[in-house]
Amino acid sequence: GEFQAMDPFTSTPSMGTWTLTVADDFPQDGGFVNSWSIEVCTDVVFPDVITGGTKNIIVINGGSAPFDNTVLTVESDDSVTIYITKLPSEGTLMRGMDEIVEGSSVTEEELANGTVTYVHSGN
Repeated sequence: GEFQAMDPFTSTPSMGTWTLTVADDFPQDGGFVNSWSIEVCTDVVFPDVITGGTKNIIVINGGSAPFDNTVLTVESDDSVTIYITKLPSEGTLMRGMDEIVEGSSVTEEELANGTVTYVHSGN
């Protein structure tokens, strides 16, 4: 028959790894799963506002400057992760001694702590 156990999942986060486990407590009668599906329903959540700050980064040729929360302003009550979708054309974003590559992320805390810097390429 059809099994619908929704109550245990109400108000739980949909993010993460989901696992389907099927157990046959009476294997003498056989049985199999013909198909299964899951439908995740959620309220629309508008993204937090992330905007460029009012401060330009002024860097001398070949120099560096902090890429901090005065350059990128995050308005959220929650911890925010920022994904880098486009890199600067004349330099590099760094996290300490490690280059930040396109597709990676930085956190709001890293911006606030001054962990992220912009290094001009010197060209």
